Amino acid sequence: MTVAAYRDRASSRYPVFTPEIREKAGALFGDEPPAEVLDALGLDPVQATTPPTYDPAKQTLSEGEPAKSGDAWKQTWTVGKLPAPSVEAVNAERDRRLNRGVTFAGHLFQTDDEARARINTARMSAAIAIMGGVQPGDLRWPGVDKDFFWIAADDVRVPMDAQTMVAFGNSVAAREGLLIVAGNDLKQRIAAGEAISNIGDDKLWPA
Repeated sequence: MTVAAYRDRASSRYPVFTPEIREKAGALFGDEPPAEVLDALGLDPVQATTPPTYDPAKQTLSEGEPAKSGDAWKQTWTVGKLPAPSVEAVNAERDRRLNRGVTFAGHLFQTDDEARARINTARMSAAIAIMGGVQPGDLRWPGVDKDFFWIAADDVRVPMDAQTMVAFGNSVAAREGLLIVAGNDLKQRIAAGEAISNIGDDKLWPA
């Protein structure tokens, strides 16, 4: 018989492991305590059993309290349902993706909260400049004596005329919108009882 652990007869405490038994007994023995030591300490061996099959993507497996079968105690197992991700967890994953940057015109740009706010402000300014007649290719559309650029995540200065700035801002805003909708979709699916074990799965979110 393979022993999983031991059970205290008086208190029903389980599991009790060999190192604790060796310390309490104050005696030397091999891998398993002899019957006389177990009797002296009021312990029963619990027979190991094979865990049931389960789907890790949808279920959890945990050891239960030992069950008596005849004169022997046997290990038991419980298969449960994976807890649904919380609203906070979905929001955190959405925000992580919002903040990890966006690629535009071959460059990666920062998109944390502060960066998105700056991008949106520049986009609106560029749109106003276009309505005022600024032409494509004009890098001094903000009205200052300096070519306009946006700094990429690698600190490269990327020149942008007003039309490019609007396109860049629209791209960032569109991605933000898609991520917000995807997060809301996930929360609705979870609320409806769908088992979603990994909310960080790329397949659940827009690229």
